[in-house]
Amino acid sequence: MPDEDPTNDEYTKFLTKPENAMLQCLPSRIQALKVMGILDVLSTHSTDEEYIADKMEASWEDSPAIKGDTVSGVIGVGYDRATDPSFTGDPGTSKGKEVLGDYI
Repeated sequence: MPDEDPTNDEYTKFLTKPENAMLQCLPSRIQALKVMGILDVLSTHSTDEEYIADKMEASWEDSPAIKGDTVSGVIGVGYDRATDPSFTGDPGTSKGKEVLGDYI
């Protein structure tokens, strides 16, 4: 918005047509399209998206410790198994530092 300086040319334009001053505050068409496109991509969900604990896996139903435990207990079991060398099929916790920028 223009300031209230009476010698300013923008102020006189604002007084004659204030709707033009308001329209100058809005984004351009290309800026609006970019924002709408990004918001659309970020707000859509994948068709094969599944929510955790929506349905229990068959291997979890067999284990009463996992079936009856809370989420924090299940996470604790995962950490214990990741650090236990007797579980040879599990590579364990990650040794390196991962950065999201490395994958983009």
